[in-house]
Amino acid sequence: RDRAARADEPLAVDVDDIPAPTP
Repeated sequence: RDRAARADEPLAVDVDDIPAPTP
């Protein structure tokens, strides 16, 4: 998964690697 493409994520890491924080 492209980290640069996940600009909507709070962290610049793989969302598949870490649990997604609740909004």
